[in-house]
Amino acid sequence: MVADLVCGQCQIDPPPYDHAISVFRYEMPVDRLVRDLKFSARLNHARVLGELMAERIAADLDSRPLHLVPVPLHQSRWQERGFNQAAELATVLAAQLKLPIAANLCSRQRATIEQSSLSREDRQRNLQGAFTVTGPCPERVALVDDVHTTGSTLAELTRVLRSVGARRIEVWSCARAIHHDPGLE
Repeated sequence: MVADLVCGQCQIDPPPYDHAISVFRYEMPVDRLVRDLKFSARLNHARVLGELMAERIAADLDSRPLHLVPVPLHQSRWQERGFNQAAELATVLAAQLKLPIAANLCSRQRATIEQSSLSREDRQRNLQGAFTVTGPCPERVALVDDVHTTGSTLAELTRVLRSVGARRIEVWSCARAIHHDPGLE
């Protein structure tokens, strides 16, 4: 598990969300499990990872969010994969923590370039205007994602959700990518 530390980049430039929990480092064996879930449709990995996430997150919850919001995929990416890995994790979390899912609260209105191939700055530009809120927004939400890398996706979703009334936004991810490239930290 990743210790309760604030990374150097977050100390210099705090993210727009209120709190983030990443249960694991994105390294062996978790990186393999996440990749197999995401790219090989090993949906059973979502159950295992989601249960481990729920155990860790339950220990850290002061006040529960009103809804879990999985990071949305664009329709073309969803059709390519047949599922949304963040939604799969959120489903397990919701069952374990007895929280509702607002799976359709946000949508990705335009396809974006795969984030993993981009620098921090390019990731931010890539996501501008990519998300929209499609329904009433609760005041407290937790964004659920598989991997927290630079935080660009989560920051853009936070910006959009705050613009329609979200007051407390947490980020719950399975794993945190720890970079050695100063440009990505």
